Amino acid sequence: MESMTGFAQGSLEEKKFSFSVQIKSVNARFLEQKFYAPKDLIEIENSFRALVKESVPRGTVEVLIKYKVKNEEAFESLKKKKSWVEKYQKTAKELGVRDDLTLGSLVKMSSQEEPVELSKTDLNKITKLFKSVLLSLRKSRSLEGRNLLKVLKTELKKINEDLKKLESWYKKHQTEFRKDWDEKVKKIKVEIDPDRLEQEISILLEKGDIVEEIDRFGIHLKEFEKLLVSKEEVIGKKLDFYCQELTREANTVGSKSKRADLTRLSVNLKSSVEKLRQQVQNIQ
Repeated sequence: MESMTGFAQGSLEEKKFSFSVQIKSVNARFLEQKFYAPKDLIEIENSFRALVKESVPRGTVEVLIKYKVKNEEAFESLKKKKSWVEKYQKTAKELGVRDDLTLGSLVKMSSQEEPVELSKTDLNKITKLFKSVLLSLRKSRSLEGRNLLKVLKTELKKINEDLKKLESWYKKHQTEFRKDWDEKVKKIKVEIDPDRLEQEISILLEKGDIVEEIDRFGIHLKEFEKLLVSKEEVIGKKLDFYCQELTREANTVGSKSKRADLTRLSVNLKSSVEKLRQQVQNIQ
């Protein structure tokens, strides 16, 4: 089981440039990518997006990339403009205008030009690092997933205990309910048609019958627990669905409640299921 929350980063120092990448992810209904990268790497952004899509099925993934050409490389690039600078100065002199070209303005102009073309070797190194950081992100999400699983198991234990109490209480209640009615009939010393009495008692019991709700709650709970140990990669949406169904059954039990102890148990179940659902929102 994997969480949608994770963080990873890495950097690369080369003779010509420095490169760093930071990737973090948070929960989201679908996969959403946010890239913040310099224009020098605009050409490889799409390939990076494809790598993220292959690796991360769900979540908002934010990628921050920093790329900087080392000074030596930048100055070498400026030296190549010597011929252009000479033509610029010559044209200014011929036109009789002031030559306002400075090293600072030349650097600024260079930064606005087309992105620096990276060699195939450089691109391979950058891509390798990106894949490595992406793998670290998945490990981070898996670790968070294991922590979430511990929290879920703790809450599931409480739910199973309360469900057993509910089943036990209901069986005891049915027996006591019939016993109470038998005693009431004996006290009033009035002859009552046994069939009619049985019919009335059955109607009253049916109104408060929660057997189906208990059964369905148990079925949904088992399916929820199976998903937690399954090999499926994306289970968050399914878990959320079962949380909705568990809440529905707990609400129905509460609505049929005529006694404080039953109401308390249904409230406990709803509270625990809500805690499950809050954690489930972070599961991939």
